[in-house]
Formats: sequence, structure tokens, C-alpha cells
Amino acid sequence: MKQIPDKYIFHVLLCLAGVVCVAGLPIHLMDPDAALYASIARTMAETGNYSDLYLFGTDWLDKPHFPFWVTALSFRVFGISTVAYKLPAVLFMVLAALYTYRFAKSLYDVQTARVSVLVLLTAQHIVLSNSDVRAEPYLTGLVIAATYHFYRLRRAFSYKHLLLGSLLAACAMMTKGIFTMIPVAGAIAADILFKKEWKELLRWRWLAAIVLSLALTFPELISLYRQFDAHPEKMVFGRQGVSGIRFFFWDSQIGRFFNTGPIKGAGDPFFFIHTLLWAFLPWCLVLYYGLFRLVKENFGIKNPDEEPHTREFYNLGGAVLTVLVFSLSKFQLPHYTNIIFPFLAAFTARTILGIAVSGRGIRFYAVAQYFTIAVFVAAMVLLEYFFRPAHHPFWFWAAAALVVAAGIAFNRTSLPVWQKIFYQTCLASLLFNAYANRVFYPALLTYQAPSQAALYANRHFPGQAAVVFGDIRTHSFEFYLRQPVRWQFTVAGLRGANRGSDLLVYTAAGQLAQIRAAGIPYRVLQSFGQFHVTTLTPGFLNHRTRQQALETHVLVRIPKQARPQDFGK
Repeated sequence: MKQIPDKYIFHVLLCLAGVVCVAGLPIHLMDPDAALYASIARTMAETGNYSDLYLFGTDWLDKPHFPFWVTALSFRVFGISTVAYKLPAVLFMVLAALYTYRFAKSLYDVQTARVSVLVLLTAQHIVLSNSDVRAEPYLTGLVIAATYHFYRLRRAFSYKHLLLGSLLAACAMMTKGIFTMIPVAGAIAADILFKKEWKELLRWRWLAAIVLSLALTFPELISLYRQFDAHPEKMVFGRQGVSGIRFFFWDSQIGRFFNTGPIKGAGDPFFFIHTLLWAFLPWCLVLYYGLFRLVKENFGIKNPDEEPHTREFYNLGGAVLTVLVFSLSKFQLPHYTNIIFPFLAAFTARTILGIAVSGRGIRFYAVAQYFTIAVFVAAMVLLEYFFRPAHHPFWFWAAAALVVAAGIAFNRTSLPVWQKIFYQTCLASLLFNAYANRVFYPALLTYQAPSQAALYANRHFPGQAAVVFGDIRTHSFEFYLRQPVRWQFTVAGLRGANRGSDLLVYTAAGQLAQIRAAGIPYRVLQSFGQFHVTTLTPGFLNHRTRQQALETHVLVRIPKQARPQDFGK
């Protein structure tokens, strides 16, 4: 078969990655984080108050403002919806792909840049974060974009790169704090230090970049001051006198690192090592192989003229330093790794192309990639057998057949072996994630009771006042319900909320005993099976044992006036 030009295959796979991403846009937001962020941005868009962050009507201090500003703007333009919430994040992921291409092309060549982009867009946690949207798509785009402009600034001074790099760095800090600068600073510093270009550290451009980046966070600082520092009487984290500016610079970052802040965790020094084994699928084994080779060769390049591109340390510094710092932290989550994926993608691409050129490691590469392809296939088979999704779009199976045929057809081309395996791996990842976005997740979200209850209330009781009762960690009910929602933790508060109108109450079935004991009449409108869908368990995934893994949540109606026939059931 005649060889297809690389650029055509690249563009086709790029389009397929875009289709898979778009397929995840309509999937309902997952509790707790995505729905929480969406609820805060919705409040911002509806009230027009862009300086204060509120959740259930109370002051909220945890994350900075930038993603909420962007999402609120999307809500104002497109209306309140799941797609409007996810769209800006996806656009920032497009930004990440664009700058990964530009960065890898500047460091290496066009082919490495293309491989880097496809590695990035098929990495499992990148695809997942485009469906379960939090702050990571924003950070992924902002961090690699800032790094690229500072890399250009290092090569030659330019006011354009100084301003753009500082602006992007400021937006990253206004997304998740000053620790987001670790990969940016690590990438630049590593290249300077390993090349022993000490004088570069003393150039005034780096001081200007630091000062300008911090100065451009002024919108965040003034918003925090107005909401918290100017109101020491507010109760935050169970105490008064909490400074939002101090939280931004210290408690949310250094405080989490040393576990001394108001939000604590439990660290594992190997957490991100084993997290990457699934988060960076299907490229994790090649990534670790490349790192092993790097360590084995002791970073040495005996003849620099043979492999001049390997003498850059941007990707190594940006990724490894970040992993080391985060591994020492006491607060760790899997999605923290996303911000270094562009660096890992470029390093992995260089590893693959190094294998292709030298021939060393080609057997490992083939076994590793066919093993990961088998993992994706096995995952789909097991989900079909055990989970039993109810809905299977016909178009999906037709598209799946075409993808499988295309993967097999690569074996008949005259492409080099490494390319055949690479493209087949990309197709396997995209097929699995298309299955996840259009078959698995829609079925999974039917077991997220809060969003299902909100949709039920919108259909049958539009405009009726509603509260969430009890200690239920849910925000999708608030986001998807078309009317404002309050949160009540006590029966006394629930009784007060019922004055003047009928009241919809979303709660766990076990909480009904409290309502009944208080003499408050209610009628159960609908029951819902509830599971925390972001923490899947074998018992839940198995359709035979699923019912035992579910909690029962209910939507009840408390009438304005008590009537005997309304009393609890």
C-alpha cells in the first residue's frame, strides 16, 4: 500500500481527538468539584458580582478567580448549561496543544512536534479532564504557553515575549496559586543550570518577568481584599480575621505543602509515580523507559554533535522538579499531574523518535504499546460485561468498526514499524475514550442522584423553592436546578425555610427520620439511587452487586401548611 504522508495522518488523528473531546461536552458535571466550580461561576454570572466567590450563599475561599471569571463570561454569552461550562476549558486545552506543538518544534523539529501533540491529546487524564472539567485544562494551557514565551525570552530579549509570558503566568497563578510557577521556573532554570550558563540568572529580564507576573495578579488580590481582608468579621474556616491575600500566597500553597493550612491532606512520596501509570496511559511505559535511559546514561552526551537536541533540559526540568516538589507535599491529587503533561509529551515523543532512529528499545516499545492497546480493549470488554450500559448509539459501533479497520490497515502500509505502532496506539486511546464519553459516562451519570433529582424537579415542579438538607456533599443539584437553592443542616433551619410556600427538599433517605421526628409533614416525590461517581468501586461497576453499593436519596415536598394526609411516609 502506498505510504500516506505523515501530515495527513497527523491531521486526521488531530480531528478525531477533537471529535472525542466534543463528544464529552454534553456529559453532566460530576460531583463534587466540577459541579461546585460551575455553581460558583453560575452565581457570579447571575448576580454580576465578579469579585466575590459564593457557594450556597456563603463566602467561599479555596481557589482563585480566573477560571470562574472565564466560565461566568461563557455563561453570560451562551447561557447556563453543561456545554457552556466546559467550552472555555476545552479551548484552553486547544491552547495547550498549540503551544506544545510550537515548543517541541522550536526545541526539536516538526515530526517531534506532531508526535508530542498526539501524545498529549491521547493521554488518559487529559481526555478525562476535558469531560470532568476542573481547573486543569486552564492550567495545562497557561503553563506551557508561559513556558514557551519565557523560553523565547531566554533566547533573545523581546518585550512581546516578556509581556505575554508574564500575563500567562499571572493567569496561571490566578487559577491555582503560585505553585503553578514551579514547572515554568523549573524548565527555564534547569536548562540554565545544566548548561552552566550562570550569568543568565543575573539578567534583568528575569527580575522583570517575576515583578510583572506578580503585578498582573492585581485583579485577584483586589478581589480577595474586598471580600475577606476588608471584612475581618466574616467567619471563614471556622474563625474570623481570615486574610484572602495571605491564603492566596501562603495557606493555599505553602500551607498545603507543609500541611499547616486550613485544608489538609496525607502525602505519599510515591503517589505521582504510580498515578502516572494510569493517568499518562497509553504512553506511561515509554515515558518511564525514556527516564530510565536518561538516568542510565547519566545525562551524558559524549559527542554533542551527534544528538544536539538532547542537550536541552526544559522538559526534564519542568516535569521532574514539579513531580519532586509535589511528591514531598502532604496534599496530593491525581489531576495535579496534568500541568506537566505537555513536558512529558515532548519528552516521550523524543524518546519514541530516539528509539526509531537508533533501533535500541524497539522491541520494548512494541511490547509496551501493544500491551496498552490490549488494556484499552480489555477495559471496554469488561465494562460492557460487568457494568452493562443501557444505551449504545449505533453510530458509535459503526465508527468503532472504522477505527479498528484503520488500525489494521496501518499494518499494510510502508510506514516504519514505530509509526504503525504509534498510530495504532493513538486510535486505541481515542476509541476507548469515545466509548467512555458516549456510552459509559452517560450511563454512569444516571447514578448521580443530585443532578437526576434536579432534572426531575425542573420537569415537574418548576420554580418551586428548594433546599438541600443534611451533610450531603453535592453541588450538581444546585447547578442543574433552575431556581436558587439553599443548604440547611438542621431541622430548625428547615422549618424556617418553609415559611410562606411549599418547599422541595433534597436529602438522603436516612435523614427523613429527623424530619418526621420534628413533626414536619412531607411527601416523598421520587427516590434516586446515589453513588459517588468519581470514586468507582468493583461492587458498583458490577451490575449484579450494584444495588448494594447504592445509597438512596429522595426528593420530598413539604407543604406550606400541615395536613394529616401529608405526614411522612
